[in-house]
Amino acid sequence: MGNNTGLRGGWSIFHTNWPGSSVTNPAENLYIRGAGASGWFGWHDSPEMETLTAQWLASTDEAQAQKLLDDVQRSALTTVPVAPLGQIIPKTAYRRNLQGILTASSPLFWNVRRG
Repeated sequence: MGNNTGLRGGWSIFHTNWPGSSVTNPAENLYIRGAGASGWFGWHDSPEMETLTAQWLASTDEAQAQKLLDDVQRSALTTVPVAPLGQIIPKTAYRRNLQGILTASSPLFWNVRRG
């Protein structure tokens, strides 16, 4: 199957997902990062977002960090690098004879033992 959209230069949509814990701050949130060609393939290019993220990471003043977070949000809402289509909350069940199950945003398979 090829690109039948009539657009030149590639696909017009790329579907993916990440655990919610990986989008809690601008440094880890690959949805809004603007690394362009040096980022994940096909990602948008936003030098402004990369600058704001670097400044947020370097900030040691809480008020300045909050202002930078506000600027990051403003930039993301202006450039619209992503359009979330939903949220997935998977159901998980464990046998009653298991102990040591760790709660996280995705399954962890260590620390589990029969008990």
